[in-house]
Amino acid sequence: MMRLSIRTEASESTNAIFFMEIQRKDRSGLRYTEAMPGKVGRPVERSLRKRIRELLKSGAPQAEIARILDKAPSTIAHHVRALGRKAKQYQSPARVGKDGKRRCVQCGKRKSPGAFPNERNASCSMCVRGLSD
Repeated sequence: MMRLSIRTEASESTNAIFFMEIQRKDRSGLRYTEAMPGKVGRPVERSLRKRIRELLKSGAPQAEIARILDKAPSTIAHHVRALGRKAKQYQSPARVGKDGKRRCVQCGKRKSPGAFPNERNASCSMCVRGLSD
């Protein structure tokens, strides 16, 4: 039998941030606690999010924003999603056909695997460099 109880505490110094935990008793009678699901963590840095919004409007890619702000790319991606922007759509490379070639997703031409920067790239080297018609 498991007994659940929820306890909330307000800390005066943290301006009504609530800490919740579940206390459970397992069969042996020992108690243990687990964190409650939901929003937990530090408050949002509004100045950081504002700066990210400005850099996005100026056309900077997420990787460049991460370098400028000295933050991890995943942190920038989190804030970009929170700003309501859609995630970048990545395309999977086409399979190699019977003729030993695969199709470039940008120019649509069938090319040998050597024409691509690597096996994971969906665009050929010419399209990546901007040399394609």
